[in-house]
Amino acid sequence: MCDNFCLWNCEMLIGQDFYGCFAEETISIDLVSTQKLEEPN
Repeated sequence: MCDNFCLWNCEMLIGQDFYGCFAEETISIDLVSTQKLEEPN
């Protein structure tokens, strides 16, 4: 659920460095995905 907000937030804050932020967000998304897998349904 955070993906679009995080990417939008990066674009608004960083602008030209959007791709650099995107790489960092991808790492964050991977961590969140891992945490979701560990959560009980």
